[in-house]
Amino acid sequence: MANIALTRVQKLEGSQDNVPFDFFFLHRHPDSVDDMWKEVRISVFLQGDGSRAPRVRWLSSNKISPEVFCGLIRRRERGRLIFNAANDGLVYERADLDVEQLKRLFLLKASSVSLSTVLKKRKLHGDVKLKLLLSYLLAKAIWQFYDSEWMASSWSKHSIHFMRERLNGSSSTGEVLALIHKPYFATELWSPPKPSGCIPQNELSDKQDLMQRFPSATHLHPKILALGIMLLEIELGEGIEIHRLDEAHGDDDPIENDDHYTAGKIILSPMWQRRNVYQAVKEIIEICLKPDKGKFGFQEGIAHSNLYIYVVAPLGRLFKEAWSHDTDPESCIPEPVSFKTTDFPAEARGPSDLRTFIPDDISRTQSLDSEPTTCPTSAAPVLTSTVPIRSRHDIGTNMSNLEDGELLGDEDGETTIAARRKNTDKWFSNFQTLLVKYRLLGRGRDERMKVAILDSGINVNHPDFSDEDRDRIKERTAFINSNADVDETGHGTHVAAIVLRLTKNVDLYIGKITDKPNVSQREEIAKALKVARTQWGVHMINMSFGFDSVRSPDIIGDEVRQCIHEGIMVFASASNDGGEGLRTYPAKYPGVVCAHSATWRGSKAERNPGLEKDLRNFSFVGEHVRPVWSAKMSKDDDRMKYASGTSYASPVAVSVAAFMIGYIQKEMPEYPWVIKPWSPEGIMAIFDMMASRVDGYDWVSPTRYLKYTKKAKIVGDLQQYLG
Repeated sequence: MANIALTRVQKLEGSQDNVPFDFFFLHRHPDSVDDMWKEVRISVFLQGDGSRAPRVRWLSSNKISPEVFCGLIRRRERGRLIFNAANDGLVYERADLDVEQLKRLFLLKASSVSLSTVLKKRKLHGDVKLKLLLSYLLAKAIWQFYDSEWMASSWSKHSIHFMRERLNGSSSTGEVLALIHKPYFATELWSPPKPSGCIPQNELSDKQDLMQRFPSATHLHPKILALGIMLLEIELGEGIEIHRLDEAHGDDDPIENDDHYTAGKIILSPMWQRRNVYQAVKEIIEICLKPDKGKFGFQEGIAHSNLYIYVVAPLGRLFKEAWSHDTDPESCIPEPVSFKTTDFPAEARGPSDLRTFIPDDISRTQSLDSEPTTCPTSAAPVLTSTVPIRSRHDIGTNMSNLEDGELLGDEDGETTIAARRKNTDKWFSNFQTLLVKYRLLGRGRDERMKVAILDSGINVNHPDFSDEDRDRIKERTAFINSNADVDETGHGTHVAAIVLRLTKNVDLYIGKITDKPNVSQREEIAKALKVARTQWGVHMINMSFGFDSVRSPDIIGDEVRQCIHEGIMVFASASNDGGEGLRTYPAKYPGVVCAHSATWRGSKAERNPGLEKDLRNFSFVGEHVRPVWSAKMSKDDDRMKYASGTSYASPVAVSVAAFMIGYIQKEMPEYPWVIKPWSPEGIMAIFDMMASRVDGYDWVSPTRYLKYTKKAKIVGDLQQYLG
């Protein structure tokens, strides 16, 4: 069995007539105890017009037997075996250990990593460049190998693999890398049997031949369909099996074309239509998935040629224009993808337990979670967090269950310094001035955004709310046995009031998920997320609470990922545990805007969790916040009090996002964005653009940014960050 390199190997100087191919072979022998991969390079001589034939004939007389070849690849030593291809066999040249190999330490006793595992671990999530590069490499590989016997095997996320390695000879045992720009095809080197009972080829039309070989196929060109499904999964950053109908799960006899059906449902969904993706990529995926003849016709020869014209070439051009500045995409070397060794179960960390298989016909659909066994499986179950529960200062009451989350605010706002309160009030007032200055009043239907607040409910009769405020509260639903219009803690009312004060282009959708300072109803939170996504149709969701750990199954995480997948921006408070603490969930999920708290001038809050290396550490005003209007500065005890914490930084982040999206819609309404500003990826990029480093955190403040940045610079920044 072998992993076949799908990317080009650079020709060596003085060997311009040779085309090298790289492999990793794994040979299971009855006498072997511990197997390991063997790196092999096979050079194929280009014969050209036939005038150079003598070399190949000469090589043929020195070929090695299959038994000798197997003995060589079973030899337990590092380095690469070099062979030359003859007409009817291989000629051994030498064993090689060069500088390139010394820089890269392949884990020869470890399983390779499938694309399926990369998707399950969400390693492509948010990396537009890496997704586009991998899409191009796989499309080109399928085009190049279109007529080979290897294409008789099913090309899917299960058969695309990446070797596990360490760079620069690192001896670290806790981390392994996979170079996503170097994909391999996992296969067995065998000759597939010819189907019996076939009508001779010359008696069949191309369409009849296809229908005989693939009688149940709903796509005329299954190889192109397989590519389309992989491109879709790469773009989504996850396998399409999570979108299958319930009836497709747990079936011992799965529907053969279920992948095609599921992919078709996805590209027809509203989520796909509004998804932030290159338009060219979207069109390429769609033409590959179409069940009719589309741009590929009936004949395989035409389909092969048009695959390059309509898929490979456009992907290559797009990558050059966006990332590689007209250099060959295959010369691009992105950052490697990192895995922890714990990402793989112990039984999948070595190639000792191998099972052979006969590849399915390309038209067959793999079962939901199966991994082919052409090489060691690297599939791993979803791991639940093992972060220990930490003690914390809760909000005026001891937590009855340490697995519960908590609303991340405080109750001691009244002890803060009066001057800081006054300055925060001024910051809020300056933010409101920006709404008027840039006419972000949300008067048009297309200008309004829907924001869900999942919290402790809302007191719609609060004296600090105006009739206009109440009109902007469109839905109030309790997901626990309680009344959504009753806010026992005041936390949800405070959070909602911040958004109402700092925006004019936002309508609120309130989901009550707790009636206490601590949060424990995970099922209800997941249900609220689903309702916000599927029924309310919100653009943003705010969750000012946090759990120290996730449970299995992680129903909240599943819904958060689905929201982000469908283009919904999700915001959550970091935690109030201070520098000794960590981010809590849901703020810890990839793609969620994690909001830390800062003063009006950007200084960090003492109760922020520690900085996270290699992650965004955004901070927003969240200290000494009282979301009331100047006209209501009476001394009524019922009015809102000052409060501090990451709970209140999160709705400020929502308000900043709504402001910037409104600004962009006003100032650049027709600009063809590569990354949509109103997408999860887009808002992260906008915050990156606006951020100023203060106390180690990335402080985001529209009042500061617009004060010191001219319009031309803002437009240029947006084009640079969003394309």
